[in-house]
Amino acid sequence: MQVILLRFLETKTIERLGSTITIHANARVIAATHVNLEEAVKEGRFREDLYYRLNVLPLDVPNLQSRGSEDIQRIANYYLDRYTKENDLKKKKFSSAALKLMGQNHWSGNIRELINRVCNAAIMSDSMIITAKNMGLDRREDERRLMPLEEAKSRAEKAAILNALR
Repeated sequence: MQVILLRFLETKTIERLGSTITIHANARVIAATHVNLEEAVKEGRFREDLYYRLNVLPLDVPNLQSRGSEDIQRIANYYLDRYTKENDLKKKKFSSAALKLMGQNHWSGNIRELINRVCNAAIMSDSMIITAKNMGLDRREDERRLMPLEEAKSRAEKAAILNALR
């Protein structure tokens, strides 16, 4: 497949399967991968000439974890607006707690997980306000999971002191 793609990129022509007619095409190619192509070239799993042909303008798109909370909120709002318009649903908004927890979530499924949860919440929420619970972001679990050790210690100490004073 790499040979066929390289030939297309060099000649700007294709031949349909089973045909002998050459078709000229004026196209631009945008390629994306989760594979480290430099390593794949070194290991011989990816053609070096194809790598340099595709790597004209490399863009590194950061995952959701490395983005700030504001970016995640903007992305979520964009997909909520888009989904409600495409499906003729009433306009909905996220609660402030939902927005806060979205910014703190791990998002292991990256953008696809965020979009899936937004669309699901838009459908399943009876209210005009989408809550953290609608998004599947349980506040108590997230606070426990995200609390640093020092903060947990200081909270426990404070609770013990207040108990002793009572």
